[in-house]
Amino acid sequence: MLVEDEQKGEWRLTCYYGYPERSRRRHAWNLLRELVNVSPAPWCIIGDFNDLLSQEDKKGIHPHPNWLCMGFRQAIADCNLIDIPLAGHPFTWIKSRGTPHVIEERLDRAMASTSWLHLFPDVRLSNLLASHSDHSPILLQCSPTITVRFNGSFRFENKWLKEPDLEETVIDGWGANDNVAIVDRVARCANKLQRRKGTGSSEPRCTGFKRVT
Repeated sequence: MLVEDEQKGEWRLTCYYGYPERSRRRHAWNLLRELVNVSPAPWCIIGDFNDLLSQEDKKGIHPHPNWLCMGFRQAIADCNLIDIPLAGHPFTWIKSRGTPHVIEERLDRAMASTSWLHLFPDVRLSNLLASHSDHSPILLQCSPTITVRFNGSFRFENKWLKEPDLEETVIDGWGANDNVAIVDRVARCANKLQRRKGTGSSEPRCTGFKRVT
């Protein structure tokens, strides 16, 4: 989809889900090559790619087939996309949790064109973790330097999911009937959760973009 930003101009966002079947991976790679030519606008693509860029994207038994890593890397290189570093836990998917055969992989990621990264040089991609799913949600913040009035940076705590008044707090902070920008709604929710719990954490800003080759 095309995003019209009053300050940054027009840019493109693609939410992506890659074929999980290995027999269809080449179709997925070719789809990426088609998507890059849809528009010349600065481009960001995010989602579950069902692919790994390298063996570092996997932890557990049985290495990932090298031909799959190489094919995915080549597709990303052909698209001139740059992988956005993931802050937090390095893996976004888990299988056989709590067993000796546990496997973790980074299937979810965000990548962008050089022109998009010039628009959003302070972009941050965070792994939020999830205790009730095999996939972790990832959060892409284009402008994480937006001022939020509490001490320290905000991080959602999984333990809050068990508390009965969490939904009420979030709904109150979101303000469904307000004509307020999404980023301001998120900041307001963070403020209410922060005041409610009085907890916070500080994490360094994620840097170190690198082109996939």
